Amino acid sequence: HIFPHYLFRLSSLMFRRNDSKQLAPAQWNYDLQALRERQVSYFLTANPAAKALSPDRSVFHVPIILPDRSAVTLRVTLPPRFPEEPPQLQLLDPVQHPLLDGQGMVVGHRSLMQWNPHCNLGSIVTDIAREFNMRPPKAAAAVPSPVTYPSQSASQFSPPLGGRSSGSTTPPYGVSSFSSPLGSTLPNYGTSPVPSYQNTSMAQPVSHQTSFSTTQPRARQTHTPQPVIPPSFPDLDTKSLSEVQELSTDEEKFESWFNSLPQVQSMTALRDDLKKSNLDLAHSNLARKPELEQLQAELAALHATFTEKRKLFQEKAAIQSTVLQRFSKPAILNMMYEAAGDADTRSDALVQSFLEQQLPHSDFVKQFLEVRQQYHRLNAKRERLEMIR
Repeated sequence: HIFPHYLFRLSSLMFRRNDSKQLAPAQWNYDLQALRERQVSYFLTANPAAKALSPDRSVFHVPIILPDRSAVTLRVTLPPRFPEEPPQLQLLDPVQHPLLDGQGMVVGHRSLMQWNPHCNLGSIVTDIAREFNMRPPKAAAAVPSPVTYPSQSASQFSPPLGGRSSGSTTPPYGVSSFSSPLGSTLPNYGTSPVPSYQNTSMAQPVSHQTSFSTTQPRARQTHTPQPVIPPSFPDLDTKSLSEVQELSTDEEKFESWFNSLPQVQSMTALRDDLKKSNLDLAHSNLARKPELEQLQAELAALHATFTEKRKLFQEKAAIQSTVLQRFSKPAILNMMYEAAGDADTRSDALVQSFLEQQLPHSDFVKQFLEVRQQYHRLNAKRERLEMIR
């Protein structure tokens, strides 16, 4: 069937109806309440720092101290039919950890995934606190990346099968699967091996379901309203046990009764509307195909022109760089250094000619002063240019 939530609810109601024939409602509620009080008592004994936030003790906050002395808060929510229904554990701080999904819900503990009324809530919270101390959670990044851990065996913690555990209302789409890394360090609380789930992330649906992705945030998300799941089916309460059994065995009668439910009819109408809107959108996109092809051709022509102009620009930029290199500061300093050295060499030659009496005194003084003045001017300009940054 295409409505697993309704089927699960229906099957639960059938089993409860069979059980109610054997146990009186008052006795059933009394036993459930007693079991709930016993679970809460064990939970508070194992976690003395837990603080009740509601008079009926259905919501608790449990502070967990991390190795760096910082603290995170774990919210424990007990549903009305707890412990028949599993508790919901959520970390209120924006952190990342293999035990948590994108909304901070604890999904990686085996007992939460295989919950039954005899599971010990106090031990579960203690296990989570111990795990956070052994592997502290990390601050949530803007765009978290999926992490895959090697599979281990014999651990209380196990990977979620593509989403949250039972009792969670968040859709599991896009939640990456992982295998728990805790088996090598935590005590062995069970004997059955933990299976390794590979590629168990559920594919994105075609309809506009809310998507929780751990790889890339979507620029736009459209939420499709979901029908409210009723807590009970009044029509079943009016049927006898034989009629309920007949529905469970006769496929045609069950289909007829199931499709007559208002919630199913509403979901079917919503599905048909989505199909029609998707079809209309597809036709609209196909009608714009010629326009898109023309724009693609124009873009290709512009890209070719851009490539040609860029190549021409790069050639001219290379020529400009070569020309400007001649007037750079290092080049000018080098030319001034060579000119000053040449002036110094000519002044030494004039002195040698004068000492060998090859140059008259008056000519020597005139030429020597001119060459030395040129030498000192070049050195002064070179030193001043070197001071400029």
